Amino acid sequence: MKWTTEFVTGGAFHSKMEANKVNSKKLRSEWS
Repeated sequence: MKWTTEFVTGGAFHSKMEANKVNSKKLRSEWS
């Protein structure tokens, strides 16, 4: 079951990174 936990947490981490990318893009467009 260990790999399942790693997969789930990895997916959550990945989606968080994607959200951060979107947020930084929004910030850049607001500043420019």
